Amino acid sequence: MLREIKVGMLVSYDYENIKNSLPPVYDYADRIVLAVDKDGKTWSGNDITIDASFWQWIKEFDTQHKIEIYRDTFYVEGLSSVQNDTRERNMLGKYMGEGGWHVQIDADEYFVDFKDFVDFLHYLDVHKKHINCVYQEWLLLYKRLSNGYLFVKGGGGSTAIATKTPNYVCCRIVENEKKIVYPQRVIHESFARTEEALYTKLKNWSHNTDFDTEGYFHYWKMIDERNYMFISNLH
Repeated sequence: MLREIKVGMLVSYDYENIKNSLPPVYDYADRIVLAVDKDGKTWSGNDITIDASFWQWIKEFDTQHKIEIYRDTFYVEGLSSVQNDTRERNMLGKYMGEGGWHVQIDADEYFVDFKDFVDFLHYLDVHKKHINCVYQEWLLLYKRLSNGYLFVKGGGGSTAIATKTPNYVCCRIVENEKKIVYPQRVIHESFARTEEALYTKLKNWSHNTDFDTEGYFHYWKMIDERNYMFISNLH
């Protein structure tokens, strides 16, 4: 039996990126849920405002009536950003319900061929039923320049992106995972943002206290087409 494909996406400070990440998956998902903090908070407790035009775009885009909006309180004072991240993903998993493949896609992650990914999940349903978690490597875009992008060659990292058992223990890592890596990369826009957008991300994402984000922001600003070849360990 082929499992239902449930796609969950988190709507926060980088909500405009969803206009890029949602279209590639829309036709091949059975159900799509957008999770948004009803109090207008990020995982760090900062305030965000989502323009009404975004929700109008979602309404007009959703021609097949697949999209649901899940509003709840996803920021809890006293929890770290990564704890709030994990908490929201678990709440989203419970909202989408048991069964099926739970595919959680962040706003800045863009599938190249989501149909092939869905076919891969259905292959696992038939041939590798013991697998409960699928990882995918990133093609990590690091900086947008006037003549193209800087990207991390061979070191973009990977992420757990789909699971049959949405019991998350840290971000998208699931409990008792039996994983397999899907061979095609997903484009991760990550740091390739405007200065304002990147600064907002560094202050609000789940890693905001893991390192000196202020210092790293200034380090990122100095990298360009003249010196990138001398830089390593970007991520």
